[in-house]
Amino acid sequence: MFTIHHLHVCLENLPPNFFKDKKVLVLGTLSKDARVHLESLGAHLNCPNCDVMIHVDLLHNLGHLETHLAYMCKRAKYIFLETDVLDTDQNICTKFTKGPFVVGVKPSASYIENCLKNHGFSTTLISDARLNHDGICYDWPVQNTFECHSKQRRFWISNFS
Repeated sequence: MFTIHHLHVCLENLPPNFFKDKKVLVLGTLSKDARVHLESLGAHLNCPNCDVMIHVDLLHNLGHLETHLAYMCKRAKYIFLETDVLDTDQNICTKFTKGPFVVGVKPSASYIENCLKNHGFSTTLISDARLNHDGICYDWPVQNTFECHSKQRRFWISNFS
């Protein structure tokens, strides 16, 4: 869920009045207080033709990660992306299949960053303890266990450069 804490941390990393008159598409869950605050900053929410895409806790459920990231990069100039990732500093992505179908992925943080960079986006990893909530942790240290826990997440602010 994209919470007011996410928004406050984003605002610290963005220019003043960033959201004024921006068209924002939210994929995932946006807390009510974050929604109200975005609107008070002048954002227009749930616009399919967007300037900003907020993408929260969905990536691991997608079978075709690269295709979806390419789609995101074509649709928005700014992407705020949150997902669980593999605990590794290697550039890898594990795919889960059911029969012939890919039903989910577990990418590493570097894999996601490289996919975004390949589409012309610069990324800023936000590893801030203020984002931690309900057992979900964003500032965990990489230990190269190659495990993926739904409570170990990464959050990026990315923009087309």
